[in-house]
Amino acid sequence: SPRDLAVLMASMPKAKMISRTVIRNAIKVMSAKVSDLNVLDVCAAMVGCCELNYRDERFLRLLASIVRSRMNEMTAAWLATVLANYSQMRIEHPAWFDAILFELFQRQSELREKDA
Repeated sequence: SPRDLAVLMASMPKAKMISRTVIRNAIKVMSAKVSDLNVLDVCAAMVGCCELNYRDERFLRLLASIVRSRMNEMTAAWLATVLANYSQMRIEHPAWFDAILFELFQRQSELREKDA
């Protein structure tokens, strides 16, 4: 399922199992069924892509749009994690970064030192 693939992508770097073919196929399945993903799955897929250094701009923009539209369902810590990982991928997306930074500014009291 797309949810399982998101978890797989997030766990691949930790397991030191990196297969570009598996990543490409997982992204194809997740892209087609992105509505089946919850916000944590979206975050896991985004973090997984970053940690795997897999820069599929179309897929990452799709995930970013879901994060932006559903950020009220996410903790400030998850938003900060996604922001940090998306920025590492160096994708030009000023409106997204402005929206997420503004949201984090509004919710900064929720962040703790370990979230930095």
